[in-house]
Amino acid sequence: MSQEKILVPLGPDSKDLKAVHHALAVAKRVKARVYLLFFRDASMKHGAPSLVEDACTEVIQTAREDGLQVSYHISESNYEDELLSVIESKHIDLIVMNHTETGLEKAIKRIIPLISCQVVQVRDKNDINFLS
Repeated sequence: MSQEKILVPLGPDSKDLKAVHHALAVAKRVKARVYLLFFRDASMKHGAPSLVEDACTEVIQTAREDGLQVSYHISESNYEDELLSVIESKHIDLIVMNHTETGLEKAIKRIIPLISCQVVQVRDKNDINFLS
């Protein structure tokens, strides 16, 4: 049996880590690997991390210390192209995203017919929505 793989995409204007925390909690229960994918705005100063990106550093370190496998990727590419690439290359089983990620939500809704993984939106700790 292969290990479950969870993708958490975060846009350049992400405001919180609810999706990250939800994905890590799921990963801990099912022993999954988590991939965080940060999308940076190409017009932003090259290499400048967002506030959420900075906040993730400590969360990632703590998760790794707890034995979770967490990878961190940065992209300035088109949402749809990069999402499809990561989903296919990493064999993603589940996408967990913040409900406030409207740009990413639109991109994911456009690629849903092309992917076989489940997509959930996290609103609050126990409030998720399945996209279809």
